[in-house]
Amino acid sequence: RLTLALGMPANERMDTLVEKATELGVHAIQPLECERSVLRLSGERAQRKREHWQAVAVAASEQCGRAWVPGVAPVQHLLPWLQALAAQPQVMCKLSGLLTELPAGHPNSLDALRPVVDFVLGLFGPKRVMWGSDWPVLTLAASYAAWEDMTGMLLSDMPSAARAAIMGQNAARFYGVEHGHA
Repeated sequence: RLTLALGMPANERMDTLVEKATELGVHAIQPLECERSVLRLSGERAQRKREHWQAVAVAASEQCGRAWVPGVAPVQHLLPWLQALAAQPQVMCKLSGLLTELPAGHPNSLDALRPVVDFVLGLFGPKRVMWGSDWPVLTLAASYAAWEDMTGMLLSDMPSAARAAIMGQNAARFYGVEHGHA
């Protein structure tokens, strides 16, 4: 089952996202209010929006012939939602897609990424974080080798066993493949 958690966009774009996610078969939709969210909802207004998005999901399910209607969860703030997610021991987090999200021409990628990596490791711990490259999208910002080297620098203060887990062993365990033989 897949839950789609997404920062709420402004305007009516959330309706389209709920419709398309429903058509693609998600199990549930979690609207999130993020630090830079333009749309801010609380109280009765948040409940009305949730009911509206649920109706969009029902209509999309009917239109595409789905037997399952995804539930639209109450709006949550990103940080408490992430903390609750990280408290579930079966959940892992992937370090991937970070370089392409940096502002163009950022002078020091390591300085920009360190707080993000530290935040993820603080929430999930080194046994539940796995490295990823997001190749080929990554090549818009750097090479695969550069991202791997940069990650090595970001994890350099960690014990070698923790680095090895993040850089491959955790993914092998999660995906059920033998490490080094994917």
